[in-house]
Amino acid sequence: SSWVLHRVLDHIVAMVGARVAILRHCNDTGSRQLVNNRCNLLVAAFTIGVSAAAAEALQIFPGDNLHAALVGLGPGDELIINEGSYTTQAEGGGSFFLSLNWQGTPLAPILVRAADGARPVISGIPSQDVMRISGSHFTLRGLEITGGSHGLKLARVDHATLEDLVIRDVGDVGISCNRPGGHCDRLIVRRNEIFNTGVDGGTGEGMYFGCNGETCEMVDSLITQNFLHDLGGF
Repeated sequence: SSWVLHRVLDHIVAMVGARVAILRHCNDTGSRQLVNNRCNLLVAAFTIGVSAAAAEALQIFPGDNLHAALVGLGPGDELIINEGSYTTQAEGGGSFFLSLNWQGTPLAPILVRAADGARPVISGIPSQDVMRISGSHFTLRGLEITGGSHGLKLARVDHATLEDLVIRDVGDVGISCNRPGGHCDRLIVRRNEIFNTGVDGGTGEGMYFGCNGETCEMVDSLITQNFLHDLGGF
């Protein structure tokens, strides 16, 4: 939301101003080794502070543009989705198609999660997957996903975690990595509940990883502590 952006910008402006003041002081005090070492430490501390401010968590509430928030995430971002119902429809009544490319890094992963104690519901439409995700170094946690063809369809994904999700009432598959050319590597899928799949006549698997004819693959991954029941298929 806009107030979060303004708050982050205020932090950055203040810290950059302080960094300039430190550098000016360092230049005025000569080149003694002890002074230089202290100045370097102070500059590093303020640089880290600016980075932390820029990565402040974003909050989404019902009525906000969830589509834009999910599409716009970058390294180090945390998106907190509060209690309520959401759709994947684009702003202005556009398509419900939601294709995400979350490119985190080992030191700055992306986190999308429910607010503490909340279970926000994200609904799609039968003709589209609720979310199609590619990317690296991200976590999706604590959401309830319903109403699409596939709940989550993964394309090329590595170092990602899907946890504490509820996926229900989907037309076909709960979670899949089965697109030709897809590759899921170092994926963790844990503590999810998936049920009532295949409601629109799809094959109805709870999870579908890998492809016939080896046209896609899932490797070096962990699937654990998931509860799959009342499925339309296996």
